[in-house]
Amino acid sequence: HQAHSLLLACLESDAVEDRVAALEVLPEVAVLKSDDLFDWLSVMLDDKDINVRKAASRCLTLTSPVFPSGVSSILANELRSPVRFRMDAAWAGLSGLCETWPEVVVDHVDSLLLEDDMELRKKATALLKKIVNKGDSAVWDLISWSLNDADVEVRRVAAKNLPALARKESRIATLFAERALSDSDSEVRLSAIKAVQALDTDHGRARELVVRGTTSKDLKVRSACIELLP
Repeated sequence: HQAHSLLLACLESDAVEDRVAALEVLPEVAVLKSDDLFDWLSVMLDDKDINVRKAASRCLTLTSPVFPSGVSSILANELRSPVRFRMDAAWAGLSGLCETWPEVVVDHVDSLLLEDDMELRKKATALLKKIVNKGDSAVWDLISWSLNDADVEVRRVAAKNLPALARKESRIATLFAERALSDSDSEVRLSAIKAVQALDTDHGRARELVVRGTTSKDLKVRSACIELLP
């Protein structure tokens, strides 16, 4: 309690070095008593001093994987920040969340995939590879939506998740691979083939997919499927 009170006093200090130092220890104090600390973190992200703002961004990176509910709205805003160091710090925090709270990452990615900015959708889709083995049907939905994205860059990133999905959930991966094989982009189709190679091609729909792929107009798809025939 004494540390918490002292920390709040330092966050209100006029001295830059006090505010920076307070932000450096905020994650440790928050583990025991977090009252008002994340409100102050939000304020410090817009501090008049650049050193304090950078310290606040570093603090957000550290606290995001541990206090997902406490920094949820802060993280959502910073992921979309036009300031590079602030955005990078937020994305590093979201990446850390993949290890601790993958279900929270799903919520953030879900929201990010609705953004008009292609780079945001692309970065969000890239995070799915970290949670594809930890998530459930919600993650599959996100991969599916990304495979339907209007931008080819997003679809390419989404398709790279298919081989890992094939090793975890073959039925869903087969459906997605079938769709990706008909994509207009060769890189997306190639990722689909890599997913098919990870499937049990002796049975069911995967077998049909291989046989059909031997007549594909794409030379790489034809070659890969022919190699799978034996």
